[in-house]
Amino acid sequence: MNHLDLLKASRARISDPTRWTKDTQARAQNGEPVFGSDPLAVCWSGYGALYAEPGVPSITQAHARSLLQEMMVRRAGAHASLTLWHDRNETTLADVVDLFTATIEAVERGEL
Repeated sequence: MNHLDLLKASRARISDPTRWTKDTQARAQNGEPVFGSDPLAVCWSGYGALYAEPGVPSITQAHARSLLQEMMVRRAGAHASLTLWHDRNETTLADVVDLFTATIEAVERGEL
């Protein structure tokens, strides 16, 4: 799986509101925070979803995360942490999915 495939899979993973969370990479069924790669995870943050696909090299995960970060900076016009942006109260699932979509489209056009 390359970075573009990972971005698409991660977006699909969190597109259902019941499979998205904030303030941690992921959550188990009981609501306890877990790592995005934990097999007990049932919902993920945008950044946690990047770690949910089994067998993806960490370099691919890091590249996908850096592409999301770059797109966020381009859109916001300022440097900020992807994690902090994601976990702000005002950031919605629609905002996160939109960031994934914009990043995927920019990669497909060769702009990122």
